[in-house]
Amino acid sequence: MKKTVLFQVFTFLGITALWAQNLSATITTWKNDAKGAYNIIHDDFGDWSTQGIQNYADTMHYNRGLKFTFGAITSSCEGNSGVYGIAKNMILNHGHEIINHSHTHSCAIGSASCGGEGVNFEWAVPGPSNAFDMEIDKSHTSIKTNTGYTPRFYIYPYDQFNDTANSYLQKQGYIGSRTGAYNAAENAEVIPDDKGFFRPAFVVDVADELTGTHAINLDMWIDEAIANKQWVCRELHNIGNTGWGSVTEGDYRAHLNYVKSKVDAGDLWVGTISEILTYQIQKINYANPNTAYSAVNKEINIAWPSPSFDVANYLLPLQVKSPVTIKVNLDGIVATDYLITQGGNSISNKTIKNGLLYFEAYPHEGNIKITLLQCPTVCIIAQPSNKTVTQGNANVTLEVIASSDQPITYQWMKNGKDILGANAPILTFAVVQLADAGLFTVKIMAGQTTELSTEVTLTVNKKQGPESTPYHASALLIPGKIEAEEFDNGGQNVAYYDFSNSNEGDATNFRPGASVDIEQCIDGDIGYNIGYAQAGEWLLYTVDVLQTQAYDLEIRYATLNATPIIKLSLDDAPITSNISLANTGGWTKYESVMVSNIPLTEGLNQKLKIEMVSSAPNLNYLVFTPAIPNGIHQTIQPLRMSVSPNPTLGAFVVNGIEEGIVQIFTLEGVLIREYTTQTQQTSLSIADDFKAGLYVIKYLGKNTVQSTRLVKL
Repeated sequence: MKKTVLFQVFTFLGITALWAQNLSATITTWKNDAKGAYNIIHDDFGDWSTQGIQNYADTMHYNRGLKFTFGAITSSCEGNSGVYGIAKNMILNHGHEIINHSHTHSCAIGSASCGGEGVNFEWAVPGPSNAFDMEIDKSHTSIKTNTGYTPRFYIYPYDQFNDTANSYLQKQGYIGSRTGAYNAAENAEVIPDDKGFFRPAFVVDVADELTGTHAINLDMWIDEAIANKQWVCRELHNIGNTGWGSVTEGDYRAHLNYVKSKVDAGDLWVGTISEILTYQIQKINYANPNTAYSAVNKEINIAWPSPSFDVANYLLPLQVKSPVTIKVNLDGIVATDYLITQGGNSISNKTIKNGLLYFEAYPHEGNIKITLLQCPTVCIIAQPSNKTVTQGNANVTLEVIASSDQPITYQWMKNGKDILGANAPILTFAVVQLADAGLFTVKIMAGQTTELSTEVTLTVNKKQGPESTPYHASALLIPGKIEAEEFDNGGQNVAYYDFSNSNEGDATNFRPGASVDIEQCIDGDIGYNIGYAQAGEWLLYTVDVLQTQAYDLEIRYATLNATPIIKLSLDDAPITSNISLANTGGWTKYESVMVSNIPLTEGLNQKLKIEMVSSAPNLNYLVFTPAIPNGIHQTIQPLRMSVSPNPTLGAFVVNGIEEGIVQIFTLEGVLIREYTTQTQQTSLSIADDFKAGLYVIKYLGKNTVQSTRLVKL
């Protein structure tokens, strides 16, 4: 490829307000009021010559809190196993943005399969060769299918673009394409057309050297962006010594360190291509808002002008976009704090510097009101609000905003009781469950003053879809015993998942029609167990948790496998980590382990899930008993305690213990007797006033907590 050093940089609209003159609000030239903006676009992702994008650029940016855009050649991504998985991680976990760089790339310079010859062949024109569909539609679908991200920007290979192709991209929802890096005659515009389509050029600054064509003047363009309040879009390819326009690992690291220093100094904003362009289109359409102050109401009101372009629907489908930074010159107006609201929702990401108030928002979401607050001790600026969500929703939050001239502490409460560890202004439910529903308030404390928020309701609706039902007429109880074979009704993929199509055990007359493998149990009692389990299978049980507290769990199992692993969750939220089970010496030789201090939340009709992680065991039952507050870490201990006779008419002996405490609980978790023991065999008796039924015997030793069940006749 011939040496090419063509470039275009862009100066955008910016309005600067001088502090201590008139009250005003403006959209800053760049996000965070930076002087310049910068983004890197790495071309040819997926090709063998650009592996430095994922090997170096990805983590170098992420470790510095930066991000870049990368253009994918989708045929190369499809042909190299694991590349799309890498791309997905770069997008979801590191914040980088993928864009479309065609399906085959070489089609633009005369591949016979594309039906044309020469660099001027307009492959992007629809025709009988179907190159148009392949290079735009096929690559678009490939990225969307394999990463879950819908690309919104297109890079034409070798800049073989035309108006027909750009019009087609607009119809597909693209917000721009590169149309100027190699063809100076095609003037790249920084102002979009009337459909919001941008046609920017990139900075391509390279030199031919003995070892190939390499990018040069990396830091120079950063200085250019900052000095001129511009956006510089820098095109690069590989990080390493291969590929056209490559950058060595050392030079790239030094460049990113320079970029990071300018970001930390507040001089530079680094965004992806969609963030830059969406910032710009909002800045153009919402310039010069009307700003007014009401001394009576102590309010600043920002009213946005009516945009000439439908910004709301433009932004709605985009997965990557950026709010704008709004700068308010307070003109000497001073308050203890400022409550910023838009459409009834509070905006909390505010900062105040040198009499200027900064915050982020999307103007299309409505006008903005800033209320001036005076809080000599502590006051609640924004109360939490009621919420209705669906079971399984992620990152559900309740929020309060408070202000004080002293340090503030918070304590959230549910149904009048303190929530352990809920000491921040935002209460977050990582995965909301039915049991999370309730009435919530928060205490806000500063100095000697305490304010109580209004009480709000969190309503959690059941998720849609087939719902399993209890095996018995009602849910199983926690605390209590859960027989493994008493999984819910509902069938495959609803109440259980089993790889076999039928019961492979010998208990074929028990629960006929279920494909779960059930056996006659040989464990000292009459009943059944789950057998022939495989990694990946699971069982669901409807349970009522009677009290919010920590529980100890006995797992009764048998195995010849080396290290079977299971794990438990409640309403899809994990309640244990992976539990490794030791080899018991036989498929009918049952032992128990204890998992201590499992925190459970009171609630009805919760779904307990047992998942077989690897080389699953035969499973007889689980027993949940109330735990003592002896730490929060889960521990697994061999269970050697036993009671006999069991069942009993009254008298029984506890074996396999030493100095410690023996407690007797009802299944509801009520402590009804407690004994101190000194020996390995202790004789006890259940008084005549104990009703017939199932009880829990718990042993509290120096280094162990163990439980078992006792049946009184």
